[in-house]
Amino acid sequence: MGELAQEFGSVGDVLARIDEVAVELGMEKVSPRLVNDSAPQPMTADPDAQYLEIFAVSAAVCSAAAECGLQPFAVAGQSIGELWALAAGGHLAIEDAARLAVARSRALTGQNWPGAMLAVGTREADARSLAALVGDPDLVVACVNAPRQCVLSGPAAAVARAGRIAEFLGWPTAELDVPHASHSPALGPAARALRAQQAPVPYGGRHLRIWSPTLGCEVGDEDPLEMTIGALTSPVRLLDSLRDLHGQGVNVFVDCGARPVVGPLAEASLPGIDVYVPLADPAGPAAVLRGLASGALASAPGGTAGSGKSRGKKGRGKGKGKNKSYGRVPDALVSLTDAPARAGAPASAVHEPVTAAITTTEHPAPTPSRPTGATGSDVTAPPTAPAVTAAPTVTAAPAVLDRQEVLARLRTMYAEALEYPEEVLEEDADLEAVLGVESLQQLALLRRTGEVFGVEGLRHNPRLLELATLGRIADAVLEARAAL
Repeated sequence: MGELAQEFGSVGDVLARIDEVAVELGMEKVSPRLVNDSAPQPMTADPDAQYLEIFAVSAAVCSAAAECGLQPFAVAGQSIGELWALAAGGHLAIEDAARLAVARSRALTGQNWPGAMLAVGTREADARSLAALVGDPDLVVACVNAPRQCVLSGPAAAVARAGRIAEFLGWPTAELDVPHASHSPALGPAARALRAQQAPVPYGGRHLRIWSPTLGCEVGDEDPLEMTIGALTSPVRLLDSLRDLHGQGVNVFVDCGARPVVGPLAEASLPGIDVYVPLADPAGPAAVLRGLASGALASAPGGTAGSGKSRGKKGRGKGKGKNKSYGRVPDALVSLTDAPARAGAPASAVHEPVTAAITTTEHPAPTPSRPTGATGSDVTAPPTAPAVTAAPTVTAAPAVLDRQEVLARLRTMYAEALEYPEEVLEEDADLEAVLGVESLQQLALLRRTGEVFGVEGLRHNPRLLELATLGRIADAVLEARAAL
């Protein structure tokens, strides 16, 4: 974020406008927490501030993209991210979107509903059966993210029961660390309170197409306040929206979030698309956005600036044999905002993503397609994701561990869980990019790793996003053991 603020004047203006709203509402400015890259701070516990930070990240990237000359086919937002999409598309002023986000947050806080959200690695029909089996009317499929990822929302006790059943069935799960659970009929009181307390907001003059995963269609003359109220209790069908955009010719998505979140979901759902995550790309967000605007990335399908596949975690050098076409403006500007652009935010804290041009997410990092195996040949993803079920045959950890021993045991554990030969699991192989390990699987495996080595809370490591290889996981285990 600091780079964007330095490189693009429009970013500073957007952040200043959001800061003005924060001060007006009795809050601290959000921009200092986002642009000071040298001193990352822990995520604020204030849900109002979290939503504004998520908004600021999406709005900043979208503003920088516009300053570069990118003209998206459409912008779309998921859940509260629909506010960011409305602002990016010109249907709602940035200040009004920020005020409405805080009003929404305070209505949810006021209801104080003891809800929870759980990502489940299975298809929609099975997720609905799971909710029906638990039998609580407030437990629903809140979000359909990808062919094999849904999110349940409901009372915390019901969600916990659903999680135990899912794990018994071998479906990977991850409870979402979100400011508020949402998209359940139980939130009717918060929706009514928001309608009673919030004054109507003026409509703007739309200058971009806006797609709504809640409405399931392009936004026309819908009231922004009523859209926000309705989304509190309505499901979010991201998968359908991604397919709709793709069906209209969208093949390039720009994820405007701090990390790859909705991008991998799109890759798991759509064939032959390219996804960019400017804030997470090692080339830097300015280089990625300018490269897309100028068509320069067309000459570097395997380089550090872009080969699709949720670029941003590392330079992945894939794309061999693919006929990429980057020589034009992206078909859709997809802002998948999950969390503020600060190092150290745990992946489980993903909430309110931004899809198409501005979205925010309520789902953990999604399901990438499997790229290339150790032999260099394409590896086809199996019909169903390998489930992390029984504990691997690893004995309890000794008091003192050798790094090579930890690596060997991790290799055995991951090989058994993923049904891979151990020789494929090299120390520096990126688990997601090279081996196709899905995010929910990784969370389950990190939990298992913590149990095996006697390390509590490994999957909540503040550097979780860096644990992308077995070597880094081994180092994290040794570091945690040394601190015991």
